[in-house]
Amino acid sequence: MSRMNSPAPPPSLPAIKGAPATTEVWPVPNRGIAARFDPSAEGGDSLPLASPMAPVAQRPVERRRGLRVMPLGAFLWGGPGGEARAREDHVLVWCHSGAGDLHLGRNAERLGPGALRWLPAGTAFAWRPAAGADGRVLLLSPDLARELPDTPAAATVDEVDSGILAATLAGLAAEARRDDAAQARAVACHLGLIAVRLARAVPAPAQAQPARPLVEALLERLRENPGGPISLADHAAALGTDLARLDRACREIRGQSALELMQEVRREKALTALRTGRRSLDRIAADAGFSGAAHLARAITAATGRLPQAFQTR
Repeated sequence: MSRMNSPAPPPSLPAIKGAPATTEVWPVPNRGIAARFDPSAEGGDSLPLASPMAPVAQRPVERRRGLRVMPLGAFLWGGPGGEARAREDHVLVWCHSGAGDLHLGRNAERLGPGALRWLPAGTAFAWRPAAGADGRVLLLSPDLARELPDTPAAATVDEVDSGILAATLAGLAAEARRDDAAQARAVACHLGLIAVRLARAVPAPAQAQPARPLVEALLERLRENPGGPISLADHAAALGTDLARLDRACREIRGQSALELMQEVRREKALTALRTGRRSLDRIAADAGFSGAAHLARAITAATGRLPQAFQTR
C-alpha cells in the first residue's frame, strides 16, 4: 500500500454542484454518460440515492455504460450474509471521514479517514459503511477506464490531495450531466488525475503465467466448487496469480471474462441437474452457486430463452 503523506483532519467535503444542501441526489437525464449508465431511468432532474441503493447488494449487477458518483454512506455491496461478490463495473471507494468495512477475498479491512481503494471490474468484495461515514464512491464502466489500473490498488489521501480528489469527483459528476462534443475529453481528463494517483499505488507486476494452463486450472476449480464462499479473487490467489491476470487469460483463451466463465460453469451444472434429477429448483440453484430459484431462472432464460422447468425430466 502506498501512502500520500500522513492524513490530516480532512476539510469539509464540497457537495456536488446542483445537489440540495440536506440530501445529495444524482441527476439522471435521458442523455449523456449518466443516461448511458442507467438507460432505464425516466426523465426528470434527479433520482434520490438512498432509496434505490438499498436493494443493490442483493441483486445481480448487469453491465452498464457510463459513470456514477454517490455518497459513501449510500453505497452497500455484498451478499445477504456479508460475503464478497464481484461487480462488472469498476469501483473507487474514498473514505473522507468516518469509517467502513471492506472485505476483499478473505481479507477484512476497516477503512478510516483518507483511505482510497480501487476495485477493478470482476473483483469480489463487500462494503458496509459505518454510521456517519462520509466520502464518495465512483462507479465506472470498463470502457471509460482504459488508463486506470487493472489490479486493486490502495492509497491514503492527505489533506491537500483530499481537496483535489473532491473537486475531481465533483467535476466528473458535472460532466456526466453534460451532452456536448467536449464531454468525452473532459471525462478522460478527470479520470487521468485519478489514474495518476492510483498508478503510484499499483504493485510491480508479477511474472506472467501461461494463459491456457491457468484457465484450465480455473475451470477445474470452478467445476469442483461452482458456488459457496470461494470468490474469483480466492481462486486467483490459489492459482498463484491475481484477478486481473486471470481475467486476461480467460479473455485470451475463452473470449470471455473470468466472471462470465464462472457464470457459464454454474449454468452448465444447473442444466445438467435439471435434465438428470428430480431435485427442487431451490436445491439445484444452491448447488450450482445461484442465490435462489429466481436467480437461476433469470440466468437460464437469458442464456437459452427457456424457463428451467422446460429442461426438467418429466
